[in-house]
Amino acid sequence: MGESWSAVIDSANDWVQVGEGGACNLYSETEKELPSWGITGENNEEITRHIMCCRFDPLTDNNDTPQSNASGPPLVTLPEPQHDEMGTDSVNTETDDDKPMSAQLSLTSLETRVQDKHHPVWFRSKGGSYDDAKSFCESMPSIHGKGTLHLCPLLAFCPNGPDTESKPLYLQREPYEGVQWAPISNGDNQWVMIGDIADLTCKTYASINHHPPKWGKDGSSPQLKEHILCCENNINDNAIATIQGDSENSVSDSGLQLGSISSTSQVDTQKEEAETSIINTFNPTWFDADTGGWTGGSHSEASKFCQQFEGSHGLPMQLCPYAAYCPHGPSHEVISGHDANFDEEGGEQWAPVFGKSNHWVMIGKRGTNKSTTCLSHEQLTGEEPTWGLDWSEKEKKKHVMCCSPLQ
Repeated sequence: MGESWSAVIDSANDWVQVGEGGACNLYSETEKELPSWGITGENNEEITRHIMCCRFDPLTDNNDTPQSNASGPPLVTLPEPQHDEMGTDSVNTETDDDKPMSAQLSLTSLETRVQDKHHPVWFRSKGGSYDDAKSFCESMPSIHGKGTLHLCPLLAFCPNGPDTESKPLYLQREPYEGVQWAPISNGDNQWVMIGDIADLTCKTYASINHHPPKWGKDGSSPQLKEHILCCENNINDNAIATIQGDSENSVSDSGLQLGSISSTSQVDTQKEEAETSIINTFNPTWFDADTGGWTGGSHSEASKFCQQFEGSHGLPMQLCPYAAYCPHGPSHEVISGHDANFDEEGGEQWAPVFGKSNHWVMIGKRGTNKSTTCLSHEQLTGEEPTWGLDWSEKEKKKHVMCCSPLQ
């Protein structure tokens, strides 16, 4: 009878294959997600026409002994159901099943916690605004009890942390290709990176850019917002702090700790991929006195300096975020592409960072201590530099890197 799914009581919105090919396999195990059609009832008439119902208690006779001839409940064919068509201009209800799935899925303890509390469901999106995404989730009926679904909090997207076997997203999914953002319930117009952009996966737009995206309000740039995660419960969890962290005190300086790698070859490969991804995303360009005429001014002057150059999207360039300067994290070398040897220029070398005013990162090193590279001035000294507000001590700030705005 071809593909056919029947609902099971094991967990909400899970189904078992009773048709040909993969018989008795759970949908959650083979597809590594739960089907949207199991909630909406849309486009599933042909594959959900069979159901098996069981008694709450075992069949027994008067002596409370199981019936010897009980062969189990019958398989029932249901008539074709009728559904009201649900539509939206910004989000569709197709299940987000374009990612490769493993035959069996074993949830981690953290994923189990997220699933038990939030019951997330992935959907494909046509890329509307933050409010469009919020309205879409709230138009979906709750899987458990009354009410509707909601946008998911950050924790639901990356319960295992950003570097778990390169599959950081919920249900151990790999990041999506390129720049992809998804809305989160942690605040109005807040988004998380679910694309495979270097070390930016699972980081929020705000932690990278220090301001909300314009496209989050006007619905533009739909190609950057093709996926959405809706949850049963959108209350933020205290464990979110272990993922989002403090942008100045966390290991990565932009919200997430970096994972460990087991071999030198893996480290080299990851570093190369990280830099390539940053270059493709931000198109960073180094400037100094000989290239572009940067002679070491204040943070605000550096920002104005970058704006005189056109970025890859036809928009003015801007100061690069920390992740572009230091794709490998704190105490590691800065991104390549510069001719200068910062360590041989004498003294410390600092570069202005996008986001907060007077925010600087060490691109050289303090003395002979290489572990100071890629640390912010506040991390090293506990305060912002006074020379970052004017043209003083220009010898410390001979270089600046400008980036194309992240759409």
